[in-house]
Amino acid sequence: MKKQKITLGLISAALLSMSSCEKPIDNTNQHKTDSITTQKNDSTNRLLEIIELKSGNLSFKFDPNTGARITSISVDGMEALIQKDEFEIYGSTFWTAPQSAWGWPPIKEIDEMPYKKTPDNSYKSSNADTLGVCIIKKFTSNQDSSFSITYTIQNNSDHVVKMAPWEISRVASGGTTIFPNEKAVFKGKKPFGELKINTQNGISVFKYDSAAINDNKKSFAYSSKGWLAQHKGKLLLIKKFEDILPSDCAPDESEIEIYANPNKKYIEIEQTGAYKSISSMESYSWEVKWYLRNIEDKKYTELEYQKLVESIIK
Repeated sequence: MKKQKITLGLISAALLSMSSCEKPIDNTNQHKTDSITTQKNDSTNRLLEIIELKSGNLSFKFDPNTGARITSISVDGMEALIQKDEFEIYGSTFWTAPQSAWGWPPIKEIDEMPYKKTPDNSYKSSNADTLGVCIIKKFTSNQDSSFSITYTIQNNSDHVVKMAPWEISRVASGGTTIFPNEKAVFKGKKPFGELKINTQNGISVFKYDSAAINDNKKSFAYSSKGWLAQHKGKLLLIKKFEDILPSDCAPDESEIEIYANPNKKYIEIEQTGAYKSISSMESYSWEVKWYLRNIEDKKYTELEYQKLVESIIK
């Protein structure tokens, strides 16, 4: 096993005002953000290269050699994403929408093949000939104790393409998924059954019940304020993104998508950006901010969830 440590620089991070339910962020290493590259061979003899960004007691990792996939986000050592040793489908990835443009499985160049580092510290995929595009990902640590991912779809074809960005994050089953949804519009589509999602006071909540997940289930909805959160135990993971209208979504997709697998090991919390035309040799960028907080392990009402999330992302 070879290890190599690369210091990227110093990034200041200010403490965020928090509700009484949220535990303070450890400020000991708040002014230090390292990037650590670990190289080793796994059982497939594939080179692994894990980049870690730190902000106080927060850690964020991604793997350039596996689709620049986000492999970890943790606070105080507590992990929010499904890990590779837990299930073969793990971490957080990126696809283009609609899925009908590429079917299944995901396009290898985008989802799992190596991304090359660029001069501006972004990571770029090989060209996906099926779509005529490549994907560029840039990861940064922010002063409000969050991490940003900027996804760029670059059209390398000689014609206009139309698609939407799509982020898919795998988290452990057994938690609660929360998002603002004033109209409470849900839909299911074949071959999926619909999940039970309750809405009160403009906040939609999906509480995982393993007994109700006996086949593939997926619900499609909209966020009225551009955020999606996942709570389990002491962990609250929040993803913030540009809010879009139902008319902005890619065909047969929605702004919010929640998938539960019958193996009961994980769920996917997903969001998409606007469906746009991209001219030849032009690009389309979309940013998502991730927050992870150590909160009090208790039951929350819809309004308490809303107050807590909005106090963090303000």
